[in-house]
Amino acid sequence: MRNGIKIILTGLLLSMIMASCIYDEYPDRKQCDLSLNIVDSTGALLPNSVAHKYDVYWFVNGIYKQTISAEDDGLYRLSFSKGDRITFVAIAAKDTAACKMNVPSVGESIKNVWLQLKISSNNISPQPSAIYYGSIDTTATASDPINNRYVISMKDVRSRISVRVNGLKERFGDGNYRIVVEGLRSGIAYDGSTSGELINYEFTGKFDSEGNYVTGNAMVFASGSDERVRVRVYKQDGGLLFDRDVDEDNKPLIVNKRDNIVFVINASYSTGMTIRIVPWDEVPNPSEFQ
Repeated sequence: MRNGIKIILTGLLLSMIMASCIYDEYPDRKQCDLSLNIVDSTGALLPNSVAHKYDVYWFVNGIYKQTISAEDDGLYRLSFSKGDRITFVAIAAKDTAACKMNVPSVGESIKNVWLQLKISSNNISPQPSAIYYGSIDTTATASDPINNRYVISMKDVRSRISVRVNGLKERFGDGNYRIVVEGLRSGIAYDGSTSGELINYEFTGKFDSEGNYVTGNAMVFASGSDERVRVRVYKQDGGLLFDRDVDEDNKPLIVNKRDNIVFVINASYSTGMTIRIVPWDEVPNPSEFQ
């Protein structure tokens, strides 16, 4: 029994000495352990079962370096040179069948498309299920410890939008209408920015008891960088009633990451038709329609 314990302790000591020797031999190298957490909008931890986690990608100075897979203990391990600007990116998807994942090649830019929704031939996109993304940027310095552990917290990147047209029945009468929101994107880049193909979201709705036209909600990705969305309102016969990509103050219509907003169009006879973006919780949302 004593001999067995002695052998085990000797083995542990030798492994520690070997690890120390490795980093003594390469003093400019730094070891890193990564763990991934999926969290809600408040930062509260969610169970891993809510989404499928993909491998972690490692970028150096914005260029793809390596793919890192989880080890048996669930951690992701690697070593890198001190002085490098390192970015680790992670993503998880609830519905893996609804999206395509692009595996980067060596030398690829962090700005390129990572996740791409599968869209129909008419560019009408299905609403994405939860997509969780997280990243960490770090630059190792000589004063850093040899071993560091990082936690990447991944949050749902989707936004929720809807449309409300006040006074639509009074101005244009009863009937069927449809609303199209154009200029959104269908993918996420490795750096977490919105990317991919341009897509449209089509809404139908109903009149509330006051004659305002209210649509349901759509889950979307944010607007692309320096891009704006366009909102169009059509009547059943195909006639275009409204078309804008700026609000009533002439500011571009945009959707930010994790927004929860309503495009509110004023169709009252007393003014020309205008549009503004309002937080969802500041807009009446009647539950009864006629």
